[in-house]
Amino acid sequence: NSTVIYYEKSPQLGNRGHIRCKHPDHEKIIRSHHEEFIADWVFQNKKPAGIGTSYHGISSCTYLPLIAHNTIWGVMGIFRTGQEKPEQNNLSSLNLILSQVAIAIERQHLADNQQLILIETEKEKIRANLLRAVSHDLRTPLTGIIGASETILKNKEHLKKEEEIKLLEFIYED
Repeated sequence: NSTVIYYEKSPQLGNRGHIRCKHPDHEKIIRSHHEEFIADWVFQNKKPAGIGTSYHGISSCTYLPLIAHNTIWGVMGIFRTGQEKPEQNNLSSLNLILSQVAIAIERQHLADNQQLILIETEKEKIRANLLRAVSHDLRTPLTGIIGASETILKNKEHLKKEEEIKLLEFIYED
């Protein structure tokens, strides 16, 4: 029953975050430069910050990182009315939930990357097959053209005019 903000990337990179407000006045506070600085600090240090943490500063929120396998996948900020400290068991439960969310985000990221790799592999196979087909389709007529032109060049004085015209027509058709 609190105002929360979720950052996928650091607010210092221009990310505005996704916010759910309990009260309209909270958004102005939670989007302040100071609050964004603390959220960025969490991204940089991979540690909680804000109210109820060792890195408190002057904050109106508690910021918790979403971490899986030492990779930070986001930061969740919870607005604390009157700067009241969150209860430890609520904070522990929330950290557990956020670690599960981070694992789910990581799995989705890995699945997306695997899909991109499969698409790139398929594109490369199609490209190679196309090159083979084009190469084959070009090689066959080129071989005939080379053979016919070589025959004309090497046997010019021995060829009859009709034979030479047939070879030239063959070259033209190919």
